[in-house]
Amino acid sequence: MSKYILSIEDNANDIQLMRRIFNKDIPNVEIRHINNGEEALKIMKERNFLADAPSLVLLDIKMSGINGLDLLKQIKNNDSLRAIPIVIFSSSVQLSDLQRAYELSVNSYIEKPKDFQQLKETLKTITKYWLDLNKN
Repeated sequence: MSKYILSIEDNANDIQLMRRIFNKDIPNVEIRHINNGEEALKIMKERNFLADAPSLVLLDIKMSGINGLDLLKQIKNNDSLRAIPIVIFSSSVQLSDLQRAYELSVNSYIEKPKDFQQLKETLKTITKYWLDLNKN
């Protein structure tokens, strides 16, 4: 079972930037993307998902359909999925989003940087912490 990060993100530009960063600067870690909450929920409920579960989920909040907070709630209420670490990775800095995410048992909440260099450094730090330093 290989270590990988699952990004649930509907912004095509953000997905492209993240892929570029992982391919060039974090090549030893695979990043996979799911474009919306509905698809993520469908995939996560498949029986073979847990056999190859991600080491970490980066979850955007502002998505059409099932938004990130609603998806977080469904994941954390599922006995099979709740142990997967989830980091909200969103441009939202609303206090209500932050509070709600922690009420729903998110593992961490990180504001998505708007600058490419900061985004690269943030993703490298997240990856190092969750895949190398954190013991789970």
